[in-house]
Amino acid sequence: MLLGRVLSTMESSEWSRVIDLVVAAHFGKGQLPLSNFVVLSYQMLPYVLKPCFLYLAVFPKAHEISIRRLLQLWLAHGFVQTSPEASVPEDVAKKYLEELVCRNMIEIVRWKPDETPKTCHMPCYLYDVFLPKAKDIGFLDLHHGKSECTSADLLEFLQPFFSFNTRKRDAINGQITFTKIINRGGFLMLKVLDLEGVFKPVLPEKLGIMVNLRYLNLRWTYLDSFPAFIGDLPRLEILDLKHTCITILPCSIWKASNLRHLYMDDVGVSIQKPSNQPPTNLQVLTGLLIGSKDPRIYGLNRCTNLRKLGLTCHSESALKAAKCISRLVNLHTLKLGSIDLVGQPSSLVLSPLEYHQSLSNLYLYGVIKDHQIGNLPRNLNILTLSMSLLTEDPMRVLGKLPQLRVLNLFSDSYLGQEMTCHADQKIQNFPELRVLVLWALMKLELLKVENGAMPQLRELQIMDCDKLRSSEGLDQLPALKDLILRNVPQDFVEAARRLGNEKITHQLV
Repeated sequence: MLLGRVLSTMESSEWSRVIDLVVAAHFGKGQLPLSNFVVLSYQMLPYVLKPCFLYLAVFPKAHEISIRRLLQLWLAHGFVQTSPEASVPEDVAKKYLEELVCRNMIEIVRWKPDETPKTCHMPCYLYDVFLPKAKDIGFLDLHHGKSECTSADLLEFLQPFFSFNTRKRDAINGQITFTKIINRGGFLMLKVLDLEGVFKPVLPEKLGIMVNLRYLNLRWTYLDSFPAFIGDLPRLEILDLKHTCITILPCSIWKASNLRHLYMDDVGVSIQKPSNQPPTNLQVLTGLLIGSKDPRIYGLNRCTNLRKLGLTCHSESALKAAKCISRLVNLHTLKLGSIDLVGQPSSLVLSPLEYHQSLSNLYLYGVIKDHQIGNLPRNLNILTLSMSLLTEDPMRVLGKLPQLRVLNLFSDSYLGQEMTCHADQKIQNFPELRVLVLWALMKLELLKVENGAMPQLRELQIMDCDKLRSSEGLDQLPALKDLILRNVPQDFVEAARRLGNEKITHQLV
């Protein structure tokens, strides 16, 4: 299969040369070792893909690597080369990943509900061959949970600092090693500092003189504060503070003029003394809490390159926030929340978003008036509603979204007792829907699916719907493969089992 993938990426005129190499190796040695095929597949890679592939050996064997994390690391190291035809590095990085997957050099482990890859790894038979090579060219010398780690090799190759600790008792050793190397001056030219999972690492002020640092990952570190030196990192492009306890960032964050990705915690992070001069190259900005302020104070109207935005406001600024978002023409992913002063959901405004053309993934947290549900953008692929407090069944309106593939109706998004997925004769409802999730709809008692509705639905999850008693039409879903039930009344579970539908393969109670 590996050889077949190599040949499939080449012109047919080149096949004979590769096959001759394989035949010569086979008859010359009596038997062609697997490693020969593996090395050949690497040699035939385009030169731009070779460092991207070898970089996977940075991670432990069989370790599930977040696609997000991997692509960001490629970008930070400068592996991704752009051209006038593909000027956005993030898009080029995705193309690299697709090519390596196509060649069986990277294996996708898990997929997201929208059928995009979530995690990956280097196949084990490749890892064993290429780990030594990655070490030879200076990619590696990592702290993999060991209590001791010298800095000599790190100083020699200017390698990234990683820790794969996930347990607090191990994280202490990782933190000690990290601090020791920092104090010896070994990180001044470092491009990548990845401390994901290290519990509350100490960030010394010397980090402020790391003039080449492009990537700083503090995800899942539970830090509760962040030093002001962040603005002294002139080349910083990616800062990940998700799943920390940081609630306020210093205003110096905006001095990092090359910043492209800023991930903050979803609970909402405010920035001291907002600046209307943010880095204009921002592609990702999540977890920003603006409260009742005008989003223009944060310069969001100037961030026209934004592709992903996570924003929390108060009801007083909801309309201004929606108007500002409507002008971000490159935005494809939006998580928009509205809360009051004590953190409870408050009103959202949707009308300015109705004609947004590029928005495909939308998560809304906050109260939505029933008549507003028709103001959703038409090109959505993924829609998540939470705490919307809708009183009228939204399914007839949502079913008219022609490209919707994943629909998540979370906690109290709908307060009605009955929900019906309609099958209109003129316009097919939910023509592309693959996944439907109903979670914590506390008043829902009856779920109806009319014959012909949701013809592509493959997965239906119903969780924590305490009053759900019966359903109609679940046996009329032709593409359904998985019905996942959790914390629903037992009589509903029994009714689902009595359907006798062989397509239902997975049930959780």
